[in-house]
Amino acid sequence: MSRYAPRPAAVHYSFGPGPITPAVKWLIIANVAMFLATWIYEPIILFLGLTPRIVIEQFWIWQLATYAFLHGGAVHILFNMLGIWMFGVELERLWGTRQFVKYYAITGVGAGLTVLAVGLVLGPSSETYRIPTIGASGALYGLLVAFAYYYPDRPLLMFFLTKLRVIDPVRMARYRKYVLILSFIIGAMITPTPDPMNQTLVSLPIYLLFELGLLLSRLA
Repeated sequence: MSRYAPRPAAVHYSFGPGPITPAVKWLIIANVAMFLATWIYEPIILFLGLTPRIVIEQFWIWQLATYAFLHGGAVHILFNMLGIWMFGVELERLWGTRQFVKYYAITGVGAGLTVLAVGLVLGPSSETYRIPTIGASGALYGLLVAFAYYYPDRPLLMFFLTKLRVIDPVRMARYRKYVLILSFIIGAMITPTPDPMNQTLVSLPIYLLFELGLLLSRLA
């Protein structure tokens, strides 16, 4: 009698989340259109970028929303749109378009209010208070938080080289995903330029300190 041993389940990899959803498509179109507009006429940034001084003194409150559709360079918009596509498509499928748009708007404006608050705390002499903040990074980090919540065990292939998990039940600590997201939020807030590479270089040491603490605690 021969014995049957079931084969392990095949691992499936795919590039991206599948067909683009309506809201994500129009968000990307709007961001690219505004990027081209600012490339042709750069002073648009002064009118639509988020400058706490102008919001407070001139009450240009629309800047709390419009700043999220402006970007400072090709790399800046490329990484942000890539993130919105990667994580936004599945969330829009999960929630529906209306709920997704509502969440995206809340996180974008919420990030703008955070910039406004930080500018007030640092004072009128700070760059945060006087210089425009632009980019969809705040809304994107909101999508990252939601994606980590709903898909904690989803494997990700980063830069086609390293497979990551938002949470690995065996090897990763309970709050690792939150520390990773928080480190990138801190990096985005304290980096003086909107370049995603600079933000990553600032964020990674914060996260690596957390990893070092976990390693030392296991060796203790």
